[in-house]
This record gives sequence, C-alpha cells and structure tokens, in this order.
Amino acid sequence: MNLLRLFKEQGRRVSDRPSVTYAPTVFAQEDIAKKAGVTSKALADAMRRLFAAGRIWNEPCGYPYRPQYRIAEKP
Repeated sequence: MNLLRLFKEQGRRVSDRPSVTYAPTVFAQEDIAKKAGVTSKALADAMRRLFAAGRIWNEPCGYPYRPQYRIAEKP
C-alpha cells in the first residue's frame, strides 16, 4: 500500500495486467522493495489479496473513448 501511495503522489500509474506498468514488477524494482527483499511474486500475491479484500480497485482514467485503468486505493 505504501508503494501504491508513493506512485500516486508521483503521478505514476500501475496496472493489474501484465505489461510495462504491471504493479508487482514495477514495485519490485523500487529500492524500498529491494531493501525489504520482496519479490514480484510476493507483490502479485499481495495485490490479489488487496483486490479480494476490496482495499484497491481499477480506477478508470484516460479518455472515455479509450478506457484505461490504474490501480488505486478504494475511497
């Protein structure tokens, strides 16, 4: 959640779909995750648990005619 908040503050979007913005992979490359020894697999498992618990969701962003989504904290 801390990394998600940090990325939001920085205006960086992350996705739940495998891509260049796939949250677990992007988060695993950050110094915070490296220092904690957290892998992208562990982050993917955490992401699935957070979605299941309703703590995060896919927030619509971008243009209405080309829907895009980013992971965001549930309001």
